[in-house]
Amino acid sequence: MASGSYVRGWEDKMSMMAPEVFLDELDGMTYQEMMATREGLVRELRILERELSAPDDAAARLDPSPAQVYRMDLIYLSELLQLMECRSQEVTQVAQVQQVVQA
Repeated sequence: MASGSYVRGWEDKMSMMAPEVFLDELDGMTYQEMMATREGLVRELRILERELSAPDDAAARLDPSPAQVYRMDLIYLSELLQLMECRSQEVTQVAQVQQVVQA
């Protein structure tokens, strides 16, 4: 995911990885890449919510099931938001320093 965009296929790969592995994937990302990942996770969660609200017997036989993927996406989103909250403080501090330097 070097481009920072959240594309179909990448979420399939990461859908069942351990949250620690997901955090490792986020480690080298810029804040903008994290924002793109967040938007992709939210998009995927919305799709899964539609799938889960209209149950289908075929979906229940998928492995991993949409319910499992939904749960993991929620965990990933939680971890991502915590990291973004920490990093937002860094981004804010850098922006403040840049404003002082430009003044």
